[in-house]
Amino acid sequence: MGDTLYLVYKGGTGNTPSTLDYITSTTNADLSANDWNSIPIPGVSSQGGPSLTNDGTNLYLSYLDSSNQLNFVSSGNGINWSSPQVITNNISQSPPAIALANNELYLSYPAPKVPKN
Repeated sequence: MGDTLYLVYKGGTGNTPSTLDYITSTTNADLSANDWNSIPIPGVSSQGGPSLTNDGTNLYLSYLDSSNQLNFVSSGNGINWSSPQVITNNISQSPPAIALANNELYLSYPAPKVPKN
């Protein structure tokens, strides 16, 4: 947003629930390791990789919680985040993807595997 580049990542290793952090860098930076600021997103942990988009004013983040449910948080400044909201009671074994098109948010995720009888 503006002249700031945002990147969200899952800390820790493997598929264990870990905190989500975001890092920022401004367009004036050369994007070297020293020009990024890492900040944890309070109250948010994820099983897999998160997905982030923005509309030029707000950041929108989707992720899997420790129960593999799809969750969503948003922020107007990258510092204060909304409380996590469960998007659907469906579960997923793979992280979601979030995108913005025509002023609408879209979320894509693989359907849960259904055992064959």
